[in-house]
Amino acid sequence: MVNPLKLSLAPYIKGGLRKTLEPFAKGYLNLAGFKQVGLRYDDLIQEENDQMQKALGRLSPREEYDRAWRLRRAINQSIQHKDLPAEQWSEEDPAQQRYLTDRIEQVTTEYNERQLFDNPEFKIEQKHH
Repeated sequence: MVNPLKLSLAPYIKGGLRKTLEPFAKGYLNLAGFKQVGLRYDDLIQEENDQMQKALGRLSPREEYDRAWRLRRAINQSIQHKDLPAEQWSEEDPAQQRYLTDRIEQVTTEYNERQLFDNPEFKIEQKHH
């Protein structure tokens, strides 16, 4: 199964390289446009796989409501071809942007463990007489 979080290169960007690329990354985020319609980064992860569905099922009722509201508002803004006023844009705080990442990683770990236990490999060693 494909992990939806493995598409990011963020874990490989470290130290000086991160400092060098950070201004470009912020520029890209502004050009991507999801902040201008009020979406968070994790709102953009595809929902069509089992792991994402399970992670979404682990959201609290308030988080589910907030996510649905952000998606509806973004669709409405897209239909109107307008951005939200700047004070309504989503925050730049990475901790707030990534509300599903930990849950997806947890579901992926559980899935991988289940695969390991469901498909054990046994090696039969022959005894030498």
